[in-house]
Amino acid sequence: MESEPNVNINSITEKMATNRKLLAKIATIIGSLIVLQLPLLLIQEYTQEREKRNNTVQQEFEEKWGKAQTLNIFGTPDVIDISTELFPEVRYRGIYQTVLYTAQANIKFKCESPREVTIRLDDHSAVKKISIKADGKEIPIPASDNSVKINCKKDIAYDVTLIFRGSNYLNFNCSGVVKHIRITGKWDSPSFTGEVLADEREVSAEGFSAVWNEKNIYGSVLQCGVCLKILTGPYQKVLRCVNYATFFLFVFFFTLVAGGIISKTDIHPLQLVISSAAPVLFYLTLLATSEHIGFLAGYILSSTITVLLVSMYARLFTGKNKAAAILGLVFVASYVINYIILQMEHFALLSGTAIMTVALAVSMCLTGKINRKTS
Repeated sequence: MESEPNVNINSITEKMATNRKLLAKIATIIGSLIVLQLPLLLIQEYTQEREKRNNTVQQEFEEKWGKAQTLNIFGTPDVIDISTELFPEVRYRGIYQTVLYTAQANIKFKCESPREVTIRLDDHSAVKKISIKADGKEIPIPASDNSVKINCKKDIAYDVTLIFRGSNYLNFNCSGVVKHIRITGKWDSPSFTGEVLADEREVSAEGFSAVWNEKNIYGSVLQCGVCLKILTGPYQKVLRCVNYATFFLFVFFFTLVAGGIISKTDIHPLQLVISSAAPVLFYLTLLATSEHIGFLAGYILSSTITVLLVSMYARLFTGKNKAAAILGLVFVASYVINYIILQMEHFALLSGTAIMTVALAVSMCLTGKINRKTS
């Protein structure tokens, strides 16, 4: 009879100890999530600083080679036919790079009545050659104020050839009747720009072509063009990745706690804190590696390093190879899902919410019987 009070006291003591441990873990996780925002913010600012440096290098190239160009044609010719070929190249300065190009534009136009037609490039200093023919005969080049002004006579076919240099993109602003605008180039990842979509477009590993046909532009301007910026630039992708860091840290802590419950391991709060340094280091490693080997390769390398660190540490505090291996596989899956979310720009919120819902459901299943097990 005297042993029953002792049993009750021991049971109450065990419950209190379990509750204290649980509260300590919750407080540690919440505190870690708050404190870890500081290094994440520093990584974000450092990424933006590196991006600004990259933009500065690009501007230096543009000043020496040629700026992003816009070819303007005003005076409303009655027929405009433009064929342009781009010859892009990538220039490097250290780890930074930019796209430069040389372009040859052949502009043909006619006017049903006499008028002045103006052809102008934004950066006229990058023009290397200009030639003008009227009905097949070479005529002098009337240049004024960084533009070419042609007194177009009735029913005379004019043929203007421009060879110029630029960087990153080439746009066209045309007024009049546009019969045909064609842009081609040896670049496998172009982005077509402007207010009007191309009627025909083709992109392959060998290059691209885009065509705008039969546009009657009176009283307004047809704007179209192509952007040749390097799509593998890592900085915007790293910033997007950091934006999801808090969500990923939540998944990280949830995985650790769930792994501890499944493997019946009492994870110490200090172990939670030390473990959380690995996913934060992931973002710094991602920035450092993706500058040299590209975002995808940097992501794979950084996530592999992080998974190995966490798995090895989990092996130490669980003492079980199987538990550490399962945790490692879960972290691999979480990094894969994180990468997929980064690619799903328009569905990132939906997919992230779905993952959070699944995580909540799993946590409910794992923790729903805690009181019953300890009673």
